[in-house]
Amino acid sequence: MTANKEQITRSLQEEMEELAKQRELEEIRKKEEFNNQQIEDEKKRIRNALMDQLNSRRQERAREVLAELMQRNIKKVGNDRVDMLSKREDDLDYDTIMSFFQNVLRREREAFEIQKNKKVNDIEIWSRAIKEEECLAM
Repeated sequence: MTANKEQITRSLQEEMEELAKQRELEEIRKKEEFNNQQIEDEKKRIRNALMDQLNSRRQERAREVLAELMQRNIKKVGNDRVDMLSKREDDLDYDTIMSFFQNVLRREREAFEIQKNKKVNDIEIWSRAIKEEECLAM
């Protein structure tokens, strides 16, 4: 009987030790999960802060471009008036404004190239005319 009691006591102690080990392992796993979650949360906070900063810079740039468009006497961006867009307090559509501005710059660059080519052609015609006059004068 005493041997049976000792065996039961030993098996209870072993079971208690095993449960204690399982609890420790579970606590360690939970702490690791908690730490990993904290790291992920910190990454998300940093990412959100960077996205907010990017969005604010995009809004600043959109307002600068609107001011530039007003200086160039452009009245509309798409269906919206430039002066109304610049007065708006809420977020501007950065992509629409920038694509419109790029188109304006592209058109101006093309007009400049055409004007430059006309000047070059005029100079070539003028120099050819002078050469012909010199040839006729000789």
